[in-house]
Amino acid sequence: MSSTLVPAQPPRSTCFLGSLHDVGDSVGALAHARHALTDGGTVLVVELRAADRLEGNLHPFARLFYASSTGVCVPSGLSEPPLLALGGLVGEARLRELLAEAGFGHVRLTVDAPLQLVLEGRP
Repeated sequence: MSSTLVPAQPPRSTCFLGSLHDVGDSVGALAHARHALTDGGTVLVVELRAADRLEGNLHPFARLFYASSTGVCVPSGLSEPPLLALGGLVGEARLRELLAEAGFGHVRLTVDAPLQLVLEGRP
């Protein structure tokens, strides 16, 4: 599906469900979603729970995620400019930075589960 498609009526919310880390232009995708939303709309970003630094991700689950990310997520991120290649374990701080760069001024953690986190972004 093209990232340039916009629905006939602007949505009130949109969700990146475990996919933002696979996009080469994550900021562009988030900015496009922000522009497509109604005023006061919300974007949700659901990603795997990851520490912000490598040292916090040295456990069995993270090793599995890094291994699969190397073969799937990173090549996907390198397939389109600007070649961001976030990989499958993006920490909360980096996700907040991406949302801010895309114009989401209000970001909050809505779900903090053992294996996933959900961030809500509002313009």
